[in-house]
Amino acid sequence: MNSSQLKILAIISMVLDHVSWILLPNIEIFHFIGKIAFPIFCFMIAEGYIKTRNKKKYLLRLLGIAVLSEIPFIMTFRLVFGPSWIALDTIFDLVLGLIAILSYDSCKFKGKFIIILILGALALLFQIDGDFFGVLVIYIFYKYHDNFKKQAKYYTLVSLIEILILPIYGIIESLIMNMPISEIIQTVSSTNYWLYFLIEITGLIVALIPLKFFNGEKGKNIKLFFYSFYPLHLITLYLIKVYLF
Repeated sequence: MNSSQLKILAIISMVLDHVSWILLPNIEIFHFIGKIAFPIFCFMIAEGYIKTRNKKKYLLRLLGIAVLSEIPFIMTFRLVFGPSWIALDTIFDLVLGLIAILSYDSCKFKGKFIIILILGALALLFQIDGDFFGVLVIYIFYKYHDNFKKQAKYYTLVSLIEILILPIYGIIESLIMNMPISEIIQTVSSTNYWLYFLIEITGLIVALIPLKFFNGEKGKNIKLFFYSFYPLHLITLYLIKVYLF
């Protein structure tokens, strides 16, 4: 698969996931397919960084899309999570991951991996969709470029750690929000709660399959379509939800 084909696959899987969140809830197969998208986007950020001629322009372009997408992102997902919900969109996580590898590449001191950890922590602090996981995965795909076995090994390890940490993080967040203990226990003991994490880890691992078949070629030039699609599909889903559902 070339770069353009991977991007199209990621876009399709992302749309199915968002459709399930916003328009057709509880279609778990869409969520499963949707988990494939984010790792592919992380992979393409690392590939884009390695191959682009102007890394700063690449970063500014991605940051611009993140900013443009923020209002549609909040408006659309407030339809699901309520009027007070707020977070930074997924593209900001890709931006932080790109800053991480750009900074890592520029620094000369031995302990420069701390840069990755700091930027990952910032993703958590600012509640960016994708959080620490996205920053670390972009670093892994960059660090072990041209060595798929190592990419797959460390990516799988990070995915497993993410799945182990998420339930704990969710419980702590619930306690901070003063959710009753009985309600937290009821949530954690439900089948659907753990089914979500099973779908999450399975989808993340399945994402390695298309990456395995990446041939390093660019494919058709879909740059404009690729960058504009994210905010436009959020606006479209918002309008459909508000006026047709």
